[in-house]
Amino acid sequence: AESCGFVSSIPGVERPDLQLFFCAAVGNTQNAAGFTGHGFLVHATDLRPGSVGQLRLRSADPEVKPSIIFNVFRDNSTMAALREGVRIIRRIVGQAPLARHLGREADPGPEVESDGAIDAFIRQTVGTLFHPVGTCSMGHGPEAVVDPATLRVYGTEGLRVIDASVMPAIVSGNTVAATYCIAERGADLVKSEARNAAAPAA
Repeated sequence: AESCGFVSSIPGVERPDLQLFFCAAVGNTQNAAGFTGHGFLVHATDLRPGSVGQLRLRSADPEVKPSIIFNVFRDNSTMAALREGVRIIRRIVGQAPLARHLGREADPGPEVESDGAIDAFIRQTVGTLFHPVGTCSMGHGPEAVVDPATLRVYGTEGLRVIDASVMPAIVSGNTVAATYCIAERGADLVKSEARNAAAPAA
């Protein structure tokens, strides 16, 4: 992405709920081989999706791929933010600095105007944008998998999870900075325990 910006789908909200990405090519940002030609694309990311998916092991064999079900637009997730994102993008692209470079709108196409038509386009093209979290959520409730104080998996000896999986909810933006923080904390825990284990008994 050559540039990005944070915007709000609803005026006056405390924090933006959409991140827009601009790319100087036409294609599928989920697939590097999917870039198909000259042009540009802008896409919207819902920063606080409400859908809750499932990640389940199919087998004890680590070579067997797990079952991943995203459950997009189920539970508390809605189309509203992404639908407004499409309209915000059109307003931005329609302004003079970009409009002069716009030959035609390839997707979803200028004929796609109604809520239902935009929703159908979103359902057909939606992706995760590489930032799923929470499959080993840390906390203390019945759904928690990881102890937030130690990053150890409850009920399992010798196993920690030190990545974005432990986030109980996704941050409102790219996950990399928060993941670095988790990694630094996890490294400190591991080093501290190693030092304590190596220290001579008093």
